[in-house]
Amino acid sequence: MKALWFRRLQRFFNDKPIVWKFIVIVASLDVLGCLITGEIYYQYSSQTVIKGYSDNLARETSIVGDYLQEKSSTLFTSLFGLVTNNTLQNCISQYCASPNAENTTKLVAELNDDLKQTTFLNGGFLRGVLVFINDQMFYDFSLARKKPVDFTSTDLYRQFREEATGYYMGFPAMDDPFFIKNGKVIPIVFRYEFYGQETYLVALVEQAFLTTYLENYRQLNLFITDGKGHPVVPWGGAYDAVVQQRINSSDDVDISKLKGVRYLVSSATIASLDWHVVALESTQPLVEQQRRLLLFVALVLALINAGGLAIVIATSKSITRPLNQLVTLMEKPTKERFSLSFDYPYNNEIGKLSSRYNMMMEEIRDLVSQLNEKIEDLQNEEEHLQWEEKQREKAEFRALQAQINPHFLYNTLNSISWLAMEQKPDEAAVIATALGRFYQISLSNGREFISVDEEIRHVLSYLTIQSRRFKDVLTYATDIPEEMKKFSIIKIVLQPLVENAINHGIKPLGVPGRVLVKGLVHEDSLEFRVTDSGVGIQKEKLDLLNDHLKNGVTDSEDGYGLFNVNARIRLTYGKKYGIVLESVVGEGTTSVVVIPKRYPEEEVR
Repeated sequence: MKALWFRRLQRFFNDKPIVWKFIVIVASLDVLGCLITGEIYYQYSSQTVIKGYSDNLARETSIVGDYLQEKSSTLFTSLFGLVTNNTLQNCISQYCASPNAENTTKLVAELNDDLKQTTFLNGGFLRGVLVFINDQMFYDFSLARKKPVDFTSTDLYRQFREEATGYYMGFPAMDDPFFIKNGKVIPIVFRYEFYGQETYLVALVEQAFLTTYLENYRQLNLFITDGKGHPVVPWGGAYDAVVQQRINSSDDVDISKLKGVRYLVSSATIASLDWHVVALESTQPLVEQQRRLLLFVALVLALINAGGLAIVIATSKSITRPLNQLVTLMEKPTKERFSLSFDYPYNNEIGKLSSRYNMMMEEIRDLVSQLNEKIEDLQNEEEHLQWEEKQREKAEFRALQAQINPHFLYNTLNSISWLAMEQKPDEAAVIATALGRFYQISLSNGREFISVDEEIRHVLSYLTIQSRRFKDVLTYATDIPEEMKKFSIIKIVLQPLVENAINHGIKPLGVPGRVLVKGLVHEDSLEFRVTDSGVGIQKEKLDLLNDHLKNGVTDSEDGYGLFNVNARIRLTYGKKYGIVLESVVGEGTTSVVVIPKRYPEEEVR
């Protein structure tokens, strides 16, 4: 069923004009080429652009991370300098040993200066620092504090005792629990021990400072979280899934999808604070830009391909126009066709075909002219009635022979058109060369008889043409004894039988077939057997055909070439010679030709 469908589609395509086929094939290749080129360009350029944006995103994220790392390092350095200050240590040790009013005053004075200095060194990054010793809170007096707080009763203290794994711990952003000032802070609690006494430092990082800094990167979606995923700077929660996923990723830059939108995601770690800077950038603007560029490239390719298609159409018409002109000429009435010639100005394959055709027409005109002259002479000479009858038989033979060549040429032009559709100029050259050789032997300088060797080469030229036309469908072989090739035969005997085998035997079969041309040498005759592996002939029809061949019928509608050849053999060699058909339905048919054994010098010219 599939093979039948394919053959129908192939037949439909082959029946269309060559120009139409060129347009369909080239347009299909153009569209396919545009799609493949556009897709390759789109993928490559998209990856290139995304790689560039990814590198830029990673670079910007690294800048933010390095800046905040620098600020945190400054904070830790200043706090370390605070707790290692010898003067402060002496004040703390005296206060811890005897927390009287004098020692308390010294400690408050020292801490007030040191805490101011620490806050100043950290610029706007730090709101202030508090110190808790013996349930007492010490702070920078320039800040307005809330009511006194017992640090050990705060959530900061409780969480630190339960969760801290080192000497310090960061907390999520919260309202300032110690000072009267708007805006949230990020507490960082440090624990030290002086002379057996636990001392806590609480550094309050300004969230507003971080928010203001991030606003400098409005083109990016920047977020800061602590190690547990708590927001250091608020972002509204819309990107929680992406941010949480990124915290646990070690990639430089990856791509995440959120609500149908793809984002480039990069991150940097602030090790000292256990913070993470996460940056997101949507790929949608990049993709839209690439699509517009792809559309422009596709338009340019389409214009180029349209120009190429116009060139292909012009080229195909330069091939098909002269072929159509030749076919039109051949379809004219016989008398008018023989009086016309086909002029083609170029010396290519079509030019060679034109030259051969004109030579054939010239020979036919000469034959017709000679025939008319001889008829006219013979009509005036009654004493030569017997000789006149013989000349009439020869004229009939030549007329029959002349009818074969235009018929075959018409079929061959169809074969050339089929090859042109396949865009195979080399094979077109092969068939044109074979066609020239075919007609060279057909003309044979006016000779009626040729050698068996020439007749076999004539058949092989024809089979070369037909095997190109029915590629993968027709195979052939010859089996001619070498001794047989020296004998003579009237020309164009085997080719019509081979043509008949292809058209009526193999083509209706619908599957690949084979033609075998075999020769046998008998005592006083030559036998040729043209066998095909085609559909065969029903017995009733086979008997009818053999009866017609035996009786010399020439006007049968069944196998014009077959009866034509049979009539020529009978006219030339006598009625005891001719063609007999052998056939088995489903296995094939054999055309058996028998002629007398003669050498070329024995033939009457």
